[in-house]
Amino acid sequence: MERKGTKLLFCVHYRRIIMKNFRCLTLLAFLFCSISKMQAQPIPVQLNPLSGFFLSDKITLDKGLNCMVVTKQKDFIKLFGIAKTATNTISMPDFNKEQVLVLAMPETNKEATIKFDHATKAGTVIEVYCEEHRKKEPLTYTTLPLALASIPKYNDVNTIKFYDGNSLVDEIKVKQ
Repeated sequence: MERKGTKLLFCVHYRRIIMKNFRCLTLLAFLFCSISKMQAQPIPVQLNPLSGFFLSDKITLDKGLNCMVVTKQKDFIKLFGIAKTATNTISMPDFNKEQVLVLAMPETNKEATIKFDHATKAGTVIEVYCEEHRKKEPLTYTTLPLALASIPKYNDVNTIKFYDGNSLVDEIKVKQ
């Protein structure tokens, strides 16, 4: 009889230990999932529009919206010239702290505008949303639609996705 009671006591004791460990493991799993989800929540990214630059005529653009990410000053200087006038001031991005997002379209004789709307960061990805508008009426001249904006550099970001509305236009892998 003592053996049955000992076995029963032994089973009850280990059942309590297993249940306690199960509760701890469940709590740890819940906390891990909560933290993982919190890190993936999108946060706004500050877009700082840049003006006073033009795209080098040595650059060939594809048809439609072209997206680029410039992370180095030497590359920026190769891509863009400065459109200095008597009244404008040009501020160069600080490539130690910033990178430049570029939207460009090929030369056209129709009115077209492109602009950045907003950007968000979630984990290792930045999503950039822009707007593109084209009119059908011809102009008496040609224009090259261009929009530039600087954003902070994030060491953990490896991909920047560009959207026109909700449509993915381009996905660019970046190296910091």
